[in-house]
Amino acid sequence: MYIYKGKLYVADIDEIIEINIKTRRVQSFQAPEATFLNDVTADKRGNVYVSNTFGFSGIYKLSKKGKVYLWMKDDKLNMPNGLLIDEKDLYVANWGIDLNPETYVTKTLGNVLKVNVKDKSITPVSQSIGNLDGLEKTIHGHFITDWLSGKLLYLNGANNQVSEALDLPKGSADIGFDKATKMVYIPLMLDGKLLGYRLSK
Repeated sequence: MYIYKGKLYVADIDEIIEINIKTRRVQSFQAPEATFLNDVTADKRGNVYVSNTFGFSGIYKLSKKGKVYLWMKDDKLNMPNGLLIDEKDLYVANWGIDLNPETYVTKTLGNVLKVNVKDKSITPVSQSIGNLDGLEKTIHGHFITDWLSGKLLYLNGANNQVSEALDLPKGSADIGFDKATKMVYIPLMLDGKLLGYRLSK
């Protein structure tokens, strides 16, 4: 999910749902040939980007004019999951390479990439660190969840080094971070719980 100017955008497998928070008006936008829409983000102009994780590695775009199209399809995205727009770059937390469809384990763990929005060039930001799900910008870096291991990871913005912030149960999913309160919110998909932690500094 992602909120932009009073509208909540939600990914639903093969369509993007737009909910006007004030009026509760709901509008659906079909994503052609999408197989597993996942995380949502938006740029400052109101363009919405949604990852397609399983089936093929892609990113859909819902333009501010209401048109949905496959903006990028590239195996180098390595099953993109978490998305985050930061200025001219789209940050991507991916699941990894060579998926076992029964266990969802990958031979090569996922990492964080950044995609230049203008030329779509892909640059690795981190080493292989996990089967990644949520991605949120913090004050000085990024929080990332590893769905299979359950860990909350921290990507240092100064040196791109990754450290473990919390050891949580399997199923730690898409996260939210409130800069004003320094709170990070983590849903545990397999436990039906929502956890909240406040940064001490």
